[in-house]
Amino acid sequence: MENNTELPVYRRKDLLSVTQICERIPGMSGGPCSRQHVYNLIDRGELSPAFRFGQRRGLFVPRDAVIGYVTNCQFDPSE
Repeated sequence: MENNTELPVYRRKDLLSVTQICERIPGMSGGPCSRQHVYNLIDRGELSPAFRFGQRRGLFVPRDAVIGYVTNCQFDPSE
């Protein structure tokens, strides 16, 4: 049985750390969101996929996934 499904390939420069994600998602006070908020989004699967490499601490998420999440959260209050 041959599987022709290609898996996505991510380069390190295409991945964002939790700190970088915090800077891109606005928090309630208008500043960056908290690190815990990002971890919760990852745990709930709202920000996916997330990667941890080797013994190094920290999670990384593809930039496109973060941009997609932020775009989906925006709305036009005039509608």
